[in-house]
Amino acid sequence: MTVGTIAGPRRWAGPQERVRACAQAKFGASPIARHPPSARCSQHAYTPQALATLTLRYVQGSAKFQQLPPAQQKLVTALANQAIAQLAKISPDLTPPQLAALITAYKQVVAVLQAQGWLTTAQAGTLDSLASTVQA
Repeated sequence: MTVGTIAGPRRWAGPQERVRACAQAKFGASPIARHPPSARCSQHAYTPQALATLTLRYVQGSAKFQQLPPAQQKLVTALANQAIAQLAKISPDLTPPQLAALITAYKQVVAVLQAQGWLTTAQAGTLDSLASTVQA
C-alpha cells in the first residue's frame, strides 16, 4: 500500500506504520511513542494481541495496583486476564456476530476494571474505542 505524505509517496509496511503515519499527520514528525494510545487514529485496526498488551499495561501500571502486595496483584492480573481471554478467542474464521460478542465481553470486563479503580475513565475509554477496531 502506498500512502501519500507531504514529502511524497512512501511505502508503509503494516498496521503499526499506518498508525504511526496517522499520528505523524496529527502531531507532526514526533514519533508515535510520545503520544498516548488515545491519540492514535481510531480508523486503524488494533490486533487482539496489541490490545491485550495495552490492557495489562494499563492495569499493572495503575497506582492502585502498584500499592498492592504481590499476592493481591496476582488476583487483579487474573481479572485483567479475563478480558484478555476474550481477545485470545478472536480468529479470522469468526462470523461478525461472534466477533461482536467477544468484543462486547471484553468491554464488559474493562468496565468492571474501571469500576473497581484499576483503570481510569480515560484508559477504559481508550480500550473501549480500540476494541471496536480489533480485527483477527
